[in-house]
Amino acid sequence: MKQNKNILILSFMLLVGFIISCSKMDSNYSGFIKDGPIKYTGRPDSLKVHSGNHRLKLSWIIFADPKINRALIYWNNRKDSVKVPITRTGGIDTVNVTLSNMNEGTYVFEIFTFDADGNKSVKTEILGNVYGENYQKTILIRPVNVASVIGRDSARIDWGAVSFKEAISSELSYTDLMGGAHKLDVSSEIAATILTNVNATTSFTYRTKYLPSPLAIDSFYTGYKTVKIKGAPVEVAKTGWTITASSEDVAGNRRAVNLIDGNLTNLYVSQIAASIKYPHWVIVDMKSVVNDVEGFYFYQRSTNPLKTLEIQISNNGTDWETLGDFVIANTPTVNTGSPQTAKPVYADLTRVRSFRYFKHIYKNDYTSTSVNVNIHEAGVFIR
Repeated sequence: MKQNKNILILSFMLLVGFIISCSKMDSNYSGFIKDGPIKYTGRPDSLKVHSGNHRLKLSWIIFADPKINRALIYWNNRKDSVKVPITRTGGIDTVNVTLSNMNEGTYVFEIFTFDADGNKSVKTEILGNVYGENYQKTILIRPVNVASVIGRDSARIDWGAVSFKEAISSELSYTDLMGGAHKLDVSSEIAATILTNVNATTSFTYRTKYLPSPLAIDSFYTGYKTVKIKGAPVEVAKTGWTITASSEDVAGNRRAVNLIDGNLTNLYVSQIAASIKYPHWVIVDMKSVVNDVEGFYFYQRSTNPLKTLEIQISNNGTDWETLGDFVIANTPTVNTGSPQTAKPVYADLTRVRSFRYFKHIYKNDYTSTSVNVNIHEAGVFIR
């Protein structure tokens, strides 16, 4: 009985101590909540960074909280800041803040919103880039692989690949035959551009436009480059050239030499035999180095026209450099009737080359059942 009484007294004393402790805690925090709970204003919604040239724009949306009347933006570890007045319309408002005269670099921005009573939002952070001279030094102009006339009064520009995905287009200017000025904006996704009413004496000038990021407010441009449009292909004379082949149709007098004899009425055909199949090859010795070769031309046969070949070049006939595989047009180019007409098809090189020997490795034609190469004539061209 005495033990139960002691337990009861001890429990009462613990209860009294707990009540006193709670009273002290209330007194410690009463200064913070005497005016009620802390109020926060709404945070910026859909916050975005729009990079620029020595400047930057921040944008965000305010959906609710009509009491917001200003914002405060910090950067450079809060060494720099700007106060932004905000006027609410009662609906959804967009806030745009442009920061000018910024040094090139990467920044962390801290944003707070406030209402008229001084209540502020929790912090919102975002990373942003400012571009300038250092970025300008890194951008490269889009290359032009070849620009040449096609027909009497048109030219074709074959573009190379852009170095960076930020290169979105190239601004091109040229003058037509009547002296009229033209400007084009050529997307970097376009592989070729056709200019009309021009000739081989025309030059065009262009530069490449960069957008550092999809939301950027400023574009950057490379310097200008002038490119002369090249004239029509000129077939190099084949006097004295010699040729060897993997095989030839001797019985039909369709020998390899027919490929370089300048006669469009005869043919080179590989040997007709069940065991002779693609690939076939020929090696041509031009007897001296031909400089500034732009590509190769072919006069196709209407039957089994050539499709794919590999081209190799050499200066000694022993050490060979491959220029890769080429697919030539499926265009019958020779009419042996009367009158005779002929039109070549071309395999353009990505840059001019100089060499003495060339090797054609014929891989297939446009007829899936054929095993023989058939070509009227072939050679190299300059412009």
